[in-house]
Amino acid sequence: MEFAAHPLRGRPLGLRARLILAFLAMALLVLLTGGAASIYVQRGQDRLGLLAEIATPLRSESAELRLTAQRMQATLMAALAASDTTDEELDAQLAAFEALRRSSEAGLGRIGILAARAGVVLPLDHAAAATAEVIRLMTEMVAAHRQRLAATQKRLERQREYRARLGELRSAVQPYVGDTALAMATLLGRMRAAAEAGTFSPAEELALAGAMSRAIHPVLPAIGAMMEARLAINAQTDMLLGLADPVAMAAETRQLLALRARAAAAVEILLARLGAAEAYMPRDPAREALLLEVLDGMDRALYGADGVLAYHRVALEAAAAVARGERALRQADDRLADALASTATLAEELEDRAREAAEGTARQARFALAASGLGGALLAVLLGVLFTRRLLGPLTRLEEAVRNLSEGRLGARLEGAARRDEAEAVAASVLDRVAHLATHDALTGLPNRALFRDRLDQALAQARRQGTTLVVHCIDRDRFKEVNVTLGHAAGDLLLTQVATRLQACIRETDTLARLGGDEFAVVQCGAIPPAEVEALARRMVEALAEPFDLNGHQAIIGTSIGIALRQGGEALVDPALLLQEADVALYQAKDAGRGTWCFFETEMNARLQARKALEADLRLALAEGRFSLHYQPQFDLAHRRLVGAEALLRWDHPARGPLLPEQFMPLAEETGLIGPIGAWVLGEACRRAAAWPALPRIAVNVSPGQFRRAGFIAMVERSLRESGLAPERLELEVPEALLMSDAEATLAALTRLRALGVTVALDDFGTGNSSLGTLRRFAFDRIKIDRSFIRGLGTDRDATAIIRAVLGMSRALGIRTQAGGVEDERQAAMLAGEGCEEVQGYLYGRPASAEEFAALLPRLAPVAG
Repeated sequence: MEFAAHPLRGRPLGLRARLILAFLAMALLVLLTGGAASIYVQRGQDRLGLLAEIATPLRSESAELRLTAQRMQATLMAALAASDTTDEELDAQLAAFEALRRSSEAGLGRIGILAARAGVVLPLDHAAAATAEVIRLMTEMVAAHRQRLAATQKRLERQREYRARLGELRSAVQPYVGDTALAMATLLGRMRAAAEAGTFSPAEELALAGAMSRAIHPVLPAIGAMMEARLAINAQTDMLLGLADPVAMAAETRQLLALRARAAAAVEILLARLGAAEAYMPRDPAREALLLEVLDGMDRALYGADGVLAYHRVALEAAAAVARGERALRQADDRLADALASTATLAEELEDRAREAAEGTARQARFALAASGLGGALLAVLLGVLFTRRLLGPLTRLEEAVRNLSEGRLGARLEGAARRDEAEAVAASVLDRVAHLATHDALTGLPNRALFRDRLDQALAQARRQGTTLVVHCIDRDRFKEVNVTLGHAAGDLLLTQVATRLQACIRETDTLARLGGDEFAVVQCGAIPPAEVEALARRMVEALAEPFDLNGHQAIIGTSIGIALRQGGEALVDPALLLQEADVALYQAKDAGRGTWCFFETEMNARLQARKALEADLRLALAEGRFSLHYQPQFDLAHRRLVGAEALLRWDHPARGPLLPEQFMPLAEETGLIGPIGAWVLGEACRRAAAWPALPRIAVNVSPGQFRRAGFIAMVERSLRESGLAPERLELEVPEALLMSDAEATLAALTRLRALGVTVALDDFGTGNSSLGTLRRFAFDRIKIDRSFIRGLGTDRDATAIIRAVLGMSRALGIRTQAGGVEDERQAAMLAGEGCEEVQGYLYGRPASAEEFAALLPRLAPVAG
């Protein structure tokens, strides 16, 4: 079939004109057959009127009422769960409840009108009553929550007052310590002077010594007993405030009152001993009155009618009221759902009736439309054969041009595209789009790695010809992965587009900004660029990316690190890949320097990077060839000198660097992911060895944060126990205190699962982090290991000694055993025993030994210890 030439222009019609004529012919055919179908469709629409006017609005009104109530409940639950809800937000909740009441009344009224039109009666009184009950309960829960917030605020204020009073108590007690020391020094001076003068009789010597031991010296233990009682009250108060169970709180309150009586008795003893020492230490009534006033103020702040404990009870009662309201709210919501269910049932019945009436007319309309479709299909086949031949030529040439582009020839164009008609124009447009996608990043629209490499080659050539400077900036986000993990990949994509926009605003029009992949960007500068301008650009980019990003209502602060490599004039005769590698090395150096900065490439950086890569390669080889070993250091019960266990310590005998301690290579293992297989080997080997030593009560194995958070860690512990045959209660896992500082909920859940296996758990390096007493109470560790840095200062460093005493006192209050590491002499052991430490480990009791040496030593450890 051929179209006639246009009578005015004397040439064939274009592709667009032919398509228009073809569609006009198809439209005429559809118009003729569709006229008949429209008659039947009109009949069907009349029958569907019932569905449109009654059934659908009825379903919509009931669903809207139900959805509004549920949304309001969800908003209320979120507000009650937050600890920082303001009074304004609670007032807004109450206003929303009132709006819900008005809208529910209006909605139920509309539902009643629709039901009347359909000739049915609905139980709307039940729905109205249920809605009112829901609103009442939510209002009461807001009031209870407001009471809880107010009581909590008051409790915090009284706690701050109590802490201030505690500081005043320390100041009030300090003069008594000085008076005691002065009195003892005075008596010693008298004794020394009398001895030198030769007038010192044995009776006088006994009298002065008796005065020191019976009158003056007992003042110091009395002061210590009073302060210790007050510290015990502090610890017991912290435990009580962490309770939510009224029964448990009552028991802890009784214990707290007992401690109060103990503290009062300690004060009476102190005053009595001050009276006994009055002959040598003149009493100061004003000072004693101040001391008693401070103690009374502490008791009022803690035990008074408006004290910490009273407000804590009010907060707990309000929380219980909120919980009761939540349960009642769920029941009222169920009643509302049942009442509205009858409305949905009526809507379904009306829809079924309307649908049955419309099916008959739909069958007649389908017959007419089928005839129209058959005619249109025949005409479409005829026109398709005609236009396919017309389109094949340009598409073939388009395919060839795309193939050239995919093979790296970025300058490919559509040959022979004289654009004789629309098909040629479409093919050329498609090729332009394909070429852009092949050389640009689809997300940010920036040049991709291929185009960046092409621009870098051109810039290097220009620098060589003109003797100018070429600069490459490698840019990497510091915390981009956290955004993907916490907010999702959609937020990560939005962040990348905003990063591209900010970087584009920092550079010149002649510079090239590209996205190389992931969160890595790069900039090429070329021209007469002084070093100060290079550094100025790096500073602008770091400062621009340090500002917060708004990701659909979420604020993200990521920061950036930049590595810079440059060449000048003849130095530009270099492989582009080498220049990129140098910028990448500088980028790693910037990250090691603390992130959020930039760094220029220096030759020695490459040496450090190579050394790091060499250590990583050696680490992988050592793992593959089994070059690791375990040494074992015994642990003893301090009071009975009895062996209670041993700690497995990892060692690596490096072929060139000699024996290496874990701190020299474990950070690299964490960073490279090798911590998983290394940790699995350590645990399996330690369990296997311990199973072969029945005389060893337990084996302790260190677990790093990276190893603990790896997927399958608990399954790996189960597998090691099963394969070695070691009883779970003989395995103790030592987790570092730093593990509790992030994602505490998931960490405590995993520790609970380990406890369920029968494994004991020790908190390692305690005192070096920021663990709270509340965290320790949420998971009862079997053992707390005091960090060796505090043991070294025991008796010489006042702060270290105070920390050790506090840890031991807290452990006793919680019922957790303590173990001191790094004990090296008998003085340290004696002081630890005096403070109540249960277990010790260190060079004083045995150095780490290989498995063979420890196996030979094990039979002698128990007798020697005894």
